[in-house]
Amino acid sequence: MKSRARALAAGVAVAVVSLVRAAAGEQPPNPTVESFFASSDPFVRETVLPNIERHRKADAAVIVVDEAGRPLVGARITGRLVRHRFLFGACPPERKEDLTPRFIEKWAALVNFGVAQNALKWSSVEQERGRPDFSRIDRMLDLCDQHGVALEYHFLTGYHPEWLAELPEEERAACQAAFARAVVERYRGRIPFFQVFNEDWLTHVKRAKVFCDQTELFRTLAEAHPDVKFGVSDCWTLDGTGGFPDPAEAKRRYPGIAYVAGHAHRPRRLWPSPAEMYANFDPYVGSGVMLHLSEYGIDSGEIEGTYRSGSWDEARKAECFVQVFAVAFSHPAVEAINHWDMGPGVRSRTYNALLEDDCSPKPAYDALHDLIHRRFATRIDGATDAEGRVAFRGFQGRYELTVEAAAGRETATFDLTPDGGTT
Repeated sequence: MKSRARALAAGVAVAVVSLVRAAAGEQPPNPTVESFFASSDPFVRETVLPNIERHRKADAAVIVVDEAGRPLVGARITGRLVRHRFLFGACPPERKEDLTPRFIEKWAALVNFGVAQNALKWSSVEQERGRPDFSRIDRMLDLCDQHGVALEYHFLTGYHPEWLAELPEEERAACQAAFARAVVERYRGRIPFFQVFNEDWLTHVKRAKVFCDQTELFRTLAEAHPDVKFGVSDCWTLDGTGGFPDPAEAKRRYPGIAYVAGHAHRPRRLWPSPAEMYANFDPYVGSGVMLHLSEYGIDSGEIEGTYRSGSWDEARKAECFVQVFAVAFSHPAVEAINHWDMGPGVRSRTYNALLEDDCSPKPAYDALHDLIHRRFATRIDGATDAEGRVAFRGFQGRYELTVEAAAGRETATFDLTPDGGTT
């Protein structure tokens, strides 16, 4: 009989399948990644690593039955995680000349998320009043859709186009709010995250000034589009010098807020400690507001902070990037991290690039790829028991499965959520 597979929430505690096996031809484990998981830092060992297991994995079972609903015993189940639920990001290419096959290959192989640098800003979209040009956004979205990448809009109310300065302030407010509403209406359903305001809470950048009532605009957007996640962004940091705002204050100022996005690139040469990062993140646990690290990166020169010392080089950058990505991944209040300035064509600071000018990978790229796609991977290989079941514990996200039995071979996909597998 023809076989079919379905995944069910199982609540099982013990995996009965082989997980995270090295596939034929796979590269050996990356030493930078392995070094982090063997860290001597007690906070990493006692908090970060257990939290990865606790917060980023779930239990599930695959049950194979025939068309009459009878369990198939001894059917072989193989499968793998193909897309993380957590959002690992890097900025997508923005210009036509940046859309080289080599760069797209490297970008798409690494991430499932991205925050655009400049193409989505008001000054880029509506250079002439009343004549917005959405072609760059559309092109970027087509690329993201093609590769399964979720996009975060950066940002709805700025930077201002030059023509805005010629208008009286009350007219600027109306234009600003109208542009924000038009963009959300155009792209809701395709863009899941919209930064409404950026650099006008903490840093007060002139080109990001909000002329309309912030609370009212945010409230009306959130009420009109309850299926869209709206947030605010600013230069909040990963250490104690400019930590994230109080989540209760964020909710008061911005009714319906779904996330707060910290740039996380200041101090420019900081190597943050995992404990410092957690101190910033912890107030958001259970708040209903998630955290994004939207513009993460570092500068060249001497390392800042007290966690490490010395000068930045490629090896140290790789080590730090792995740590920051892994610590963010481990914390239940964080749902996304975006690496700023990945490489050629999407770069404003060469020190932060993951790729060389010819798009060959730097050590940091190789380490992050190994972290996300090997260390944070789950592979399934087992045979069904008397109930037609294979149970496993794996990282949350989208899975592809293959079921092989005497009657034939079929494939299936399912999403493993924090509560377990879904049918």
